Amino acid sequence: MIIIIIIIIIIIIIIIIIIIIIIIIIIIIIIIISVSIITISDVQESIKHKELAKHRTAAVLKREQDRAAKGNTLDKITEKFKEGPLLLLRRYYKTSVRLQVVTRHASGVRGTATGKPFMLINQSVSQSTIKQPINQSINQSIK
Repeated sequence: MIIIIIIIIIIIIIIIIIIIIIIIIIIIIIIIISVSIITISDVQESIKHKELAKHRTAAVLKREQDRAAKGNTLDKITEKFKEGPLLLLRRYYKTSVRLQVVTRHASGVRGTATGKPFMLINQSVSQSTIKQPINQSINQSIK
């Protein structure tokens, strides 16, 4: 009788060990599934970000191509200068030479602007004005 009780206890212990092993396997499977779900969602987000980046890159490239197709505005403006002093400005613009532009008014020199032609257009130049007494400028224009 004692042997039967011992055998029953051993069988119960084996069954409990098997149940514990099954529970551990189920927990491991749940952990693997949850990690794979998290990984899948990360991959999906990464794919969405890559697609968004592709669309942004495509939009930027399209804008650059549109700008290139339109051409440089300053080049278009300078192409119209075929004669006169603006032709010189065009030549200096093409070669990027620094120059000094002297502006005049009726009785003398108003001032000067020094810089490259592109900068002269953008007004990013060093400017100086010449102030003369009215009598001197009139005397200079008479001579």
